[in-house]
Formats: sequence, C-alpha cells, structure tokens
Amino acid sequence: MNTETIILLIVALASLAALAETLREVFHDGPAAQDPPRSHHVDSQLAPPSSWAA
Repeated sequence: MNTETIILLIVALASLAALAETLREVFHDGPAAQDPPRSHHVDSQLAPPSSWAA
C-alpha cells in the first residue's frame, strides 16, 4: 500500500505541475505583434473596399 500511495502522490504532483504551467502560459502570455514586419508592404489591390472599414 505504501508503493501505491507514492505512485498516486507522484501522479498528483505531475498533474499539479502541468496545470500550473498551463495557467502561467495563459496569464503571462505577452501581447501579439501589432504591425507586420517593415519588409512587408501593403498592396492596395488586395485591400477590402473602404466601405468595409470600421
């Protein structure tokens, strides 16, 4: 029974560590890039009509 308790404890701690890492990634994720790289140019032929602009 002692071995079963140790295995259960290891599984519980591993699950808790995985949950903690997931929560850390969710809440400490930085903002996404706001602008495309400067090497990209905007092609006006591919832009939506101005009536779509919000």
